[in-house]
Amino acid sequence: MPKIHIDHPTSLSKEESRKKANKLIEKTLKEFKPSKVYQEWRHDTMLFSFKTRGLKISGTIDVEKGKISVRMRLPLVAFRHKKKIEEALREKIREVFSSKEV
Repeated sequence: MPKIHIDHPTSLSKEESRKKANKLIEKTLKEFKPSKVYQEWRHDTMLFSFKTRGLKISGTIDVEKGKISVRMRLPLVAFRHKKKIEEALREKIREVFSSKEV
């Protein structure tokens, strides 16, 4: 299973980072038009999964002091698109975490 791991530095508080993480998932889900969405916070870690086009995507967002860590597991059939997906996700993270909007 292909995996993506992105660390993104932030100067936001954990509470603000959690709000931004929620916004990140919200924006990502709008793009994929998913089904079977699961999202849950466990302390400072958001667990998420969803199905899109029949493929299951899952992962976590860890909120730590000074950074967030996004980890995603992709289905094997997405392997050849991993780099493109990772680049798009990095851009989405930068967009959400640099925005003044919460």
